[in-house]
Amino acid sequence: MIEIGKGGRRLADHFVEVTDMVEVGKGGERVEDHFVGSDQMIAIGKGGQRMELFGVQVPGARRSTAPNHKRTAPREVRRNGNPRAPLAFVARPACRCYGPTTMTAPRTNLSAAPRTAQATALLLAAALLALLLLLRLAAAADRGLDFTDEAFDLIVLSAPARYPALPTLFGFFLHPLYRALDGNIAALRLANFAATYLLGSLFFWSLLAWKFPADRLSPMQRLTAALALGASALALFGTWMVAPSYNSLALQGSFVIAAATLRLLAAPQRLELPALLGIGLGGWVVFMAKPTTAALLALALLALLVACHPRWLRAVVVAGSAASSLLLATAVALDGSPAAFAQRLLHAAQQAGAQDSRYSAAGLFRIELPRVDAGVVLFAIAVALLGLLLRPARAQEGGRPWLLRGAVAVLATYGLLALLRLDGWPVAATPDKGVVLLAPLLTSLLLRRRDAATGEQPDGDASRRRMERGVVIFLAILPWIYAFGTNNNPWHNMGFAASFWVALAVVLTRAPSGPQAPPVSLAAVTVVAVVASTGLLMSAMRHPYRQASPIGEQEEPVAVRGKALRLSGETATYLRDAAAGSRAAGLAAETPLIDLTGHSPGLVYALGARSPGDPWLIGGYPNSDQRAVVGLQLVACSELASAWLLAEPTGLRRLNEGLVLGAFGAALEGDYLQVAAWHAPAAPGWKQQAGEQRLYRPQRPAAEAEAACARVRAAGGLAPR
Repeated sequence: MIEIGKGGRRLADHFVEVTDMVEVGKGGERVEDHFVGSDQMIAIGKGGQRMELFGVQVPGARRSTAPNHKRTAPREVRRNGNPRAPLAFVARPACRCYGPTTMTAPRTNLSAAPRTAQATALLLAAALLALLLLLRLAAAADRGLDFTDEAFDLIVLSAPARYPALPTLFGFFLHPLYRALDGNIAALRLANFAATYLLGSLFFWSLLAWKFPADRLSPMQRLTAALALGASALALFGTWMVAPSYNSLALQGSFVIAAATLRLLAAPQRLELPALLGIGLGGWVVFMAKPTTAALLALALLALLVACHPRWLRAVVVAGSAASSLLLATAVALDGSPAAFAQRLLHAAQQAGAQDSRYSAAGLFRIELPRVDAGVVLFAIAVALLGLLLRPARAQEGGRPWLLRGAVAVLATYGLLALLRLDGWPVAATPDKGVVLLAPLLTSLLLRRRDAATGEQPDGDASRRRMERGVVIFLAILPWIYAFGTNNNPWHNMGFAASFWVALAVVLTRAPSGPQAPPVSLAAVTVVAVVASTGLLMSAMRHPYRQASPIGEQEEPVAVRGKALRLSGETATYLRDAAAGSRAAGLAAETPLIDLTGHSPGLVYALGARSPGDPWLIGGYPNSDQRAVVGLQLVACSELASAWLLAEPTGLRRLNEGLVLGAFGAALEGDYLQVAAWHAPAAPGWKQQAGEQRLYRPQRPAAEAEAACARVRAAGGLAPR
């Protein structure tokens, strides 16, 4: 069946029974269906008007039982006084038929080929931009250092067994990588970039394979689109915290689960063992990163399989057995038994809840609004409208090539600005700027609405649409599940998993209308996703998390644990002065160093010392002092007796040294001697002003310090350790 638009333009080919004929009006609107005999052919005149109906002999075929229509005059249908031109069907004389049969129209589509080439070119351009973005990030892997959260991650990676009270186990999972790369921060960041991008691309490959049949999206188009959409996975680094962390590991595990689940749903009549094992493996990885996310993700996945897979029970048993086996092995390896392992996690949860009420049961389910400014909103809307330009309306396809060329020019300009300029990018340093990745979803919804207005029919049968609804709900809640358990505004962490919003946009995109129809809607959504991701990451490099200078301006080389990094001049001077002062004072590697500043775990890491109790004795929260005391109670008195101190007398986040030191029988005056001091720069966005930091060395005899610690702990009912 051939659709004819206004002016007689051929729009698209469709498979249709030879006994069916569709009448199409001006502009390509479908008007009415008619019955046509299998031995008939319709002549179409200039302008798309039906001229005559002829009888046609099909060689080798028995006569159809359909009524033998006589030659008829052209039929004209009027609506609001406007004539409607019919659509033609031409039988293929060479086709052999037997009895009452059906034949298909010729599959040649004269107008689809150019548009298919345009869609493929857009996908290739988007994939190229995504790879350039990845290379841009890789080139900056040795620049900058966050002295708070990123330093916390590095300390945990270096020695995860020292910190049994942490509510995350990501350090045990990633410690082999840290050892393999010899603690090289730049190499760890590169590995994190590569793993996130590749697993994100794998997820989108599985999503495209499930969404689009093989005859609607070629393998090359699928690969190109997956590589382009994989750029949205890099939204994880939207604040430029780029070292491996529990956040990155949780997202990477979620990608594995989602990819394996889509592979399972693509063939619902059978169970694929690799997909089930992938779900179990991904679940274990997510648990090692964020147990709270793993628990909710398991419930959401169970609901999806029950609703959409006929053999869901077997799938749950196999995948659950794989995840449980890995968890059991982890429990035995870390704590000797599942009971001790459960006690570790329970104690960590209690400690987190005592520090911040947002870790409580009520706090975890709080509702907050995203913190964005007008620039972020306008940027997202502008990028979404770019997608509408890239995907013209059906009636305009093939008729306005200048529109597509103009949109491509806009895309190229935006991409070059994003990759070559770091200043003036419209996405500012707002906390929850990851919401710009909602732009592809907005584009998809607008395209879907426009297609519905032009008479596009829903994709697939009822069971397929039911499965799509299940996947839509699953993808829609995945960012919130990923963020569950954070003490930040949930939108902040949901932005790290914004690639699932992009995946939701892909699912809501309508499939091409025929085997040779171009995937123009998918191409438009893909381009929007890459441009939005580029804007987000360029903003992250312009406004890195808790760093005073843009990443591109940090050029001063400095050694951090013997490995080169490039930092801002002020930060490099700070590290050099601290390293020189501590060496002159006799601070050796692996010496315990209690950070009373509340915000300098990065300096502890850079000096090669170790932080006792907690990787970061964080200050500035209502219960920070109590949290530090509890953490230090897990440390042996012998280690505390030899610990040095790092203090900042005027710091806004400093800990109460009297309370913290008194917990193990020490006092700043009399028990410690100041041996060095240096100037510490301000930390933007962290309520930390510039000031002087001081290094103190213990001066009591070790035996006396241990005895004092033991007495205090005994009085408090604690074991002396």
